[in-house]
Amino acid sequence: MGCLGMTGTKTPPAGRPGGPAVRTGEARAHGSSRGERPRTTRRAVLARLAAGCGALAAGRDSLAAPARGACPELEGERIRWLVGYPPGGSFNRVSRLVEPELEAALGAEVVVENIPGAGGLVGAHRLSRARPDGRTVGIMDGPGFLLLPYISPGHALDLEHDFDVLTRLRDYRMTLAVGRRLGVRTLEEVLRRRKPLVLGRSGSLGLATLLTVLFGEIFDIELRPVWGYQGSGALIAGIRRGEIDGAMFGEHTIARVPGLVPLLRMTRGGDSAPGEERVPALSGPDSVIENRPELLRDPSSSREHARALQTLAQVGRIVAAPRGLPPSLRRCLGSAVFAAAASPAVAERARRVGQVLAPLPAAEARRAIAAARKAASHFRSTLESLRRSGSD
Repeated sequence: MGCLGMTGTKTPPAGRPGGPAVRTGEARAHGSSRGERPRTTRRAVLARLAAGCGALAAGRDSLAAPARGACPELEGERIRWLVGYPPGGSFNRVSRLVEPELEAALGAEVVVENIPGAGGLVGAHRLSRARPDGRTVGIMDGPGFLLLPYISPGHALDLEHDFDVLTRLRDYRMTLAVGRRLGVRTLEEVLRRRKPLVLGRSGSLGLATLLTVLFGEIFDIELRPVWGYQGSGALIAGIRRGEIDGAMFGEHTIARVPGLVPLLRMTRGGDSAPGEERVPALSGPDSVIENRPELLRDPSSSREHARALQTLAQVGRIVAAPRGLPPSLRRCLGSAVFAAAASPAVAERARRVGQVLAPLPAAEARRAIAAARKAASHFRSTLESLRRSGSD
């Protein structure tokens, strides 16, 4: 009989006959109170056997692959991965990409729970109130939480003070796209129309909303924003019905939805998704700001806007735990999440669905958050004006 995991099929944790399928809903309690010695369960035994087999296969594994048994205190346990958004969205997709490798790294069961509401705030509050024992983590909208103090004063959670940051999974890559029925193929054609551009936006005020408003400030065009769409699917339906001309989308939507014409990468990543490099970028060495300044209302202020936007976008999607993890657990859990996200298997799954992950270790993610906090203050007046107008 072959070693576990060497036969070409994954041996699922006990109680999960279907393997690593992500589930939603409330997870069962892990069954051990704080301070108790972890139980020796069938799942834990299987995890240790799998760890031994993983060592035999180390020669064929990439250096980026997570080490099995990364956090001994979590082996055989159940880890809740909270997503503050509905199933089927981009936060859920990224979580599904990482979940199988994280299970293998920890020898634990990872259960993704969708807790939607208030633009991710309901899930974030649930995460902040969880016990800091490594058994609850969550994915968060980094730029959104840095902009929140200007949008909803007194109701903001702080990424650095209310959570222990474990890693950044990816940066934000937002592209302005319009429907084909608009009859344009380039940014220049949109600007030459001399007609108002109607752009939709879903969700609460955040980076995509800020990008939408700033597009009208950076370029010499009249912008008519329409708020209230629920998710990218509703935005696409609105474009097809002719209610709106376009919206800001992530690269996954651009790659997968026919009928969208990408015009401008408002924020860019270090690595391009398939086809992304063919779309002009707002900023960077070979960009609209550098090569086509005549299209801008004010080249100087546009550079400042673009620089601050790019810094905000670098924070991206943060994986965090409740504040107060023991230092050793914080280090090993952060390393496990980062290694899982950086593994070749996850990169290949992401490529197949048109996404690019760009994980950062915890220390680099915290530095990105500190820089983005300063960048967010650059947009104080714009965000406060949006709040007063009731756009949210």
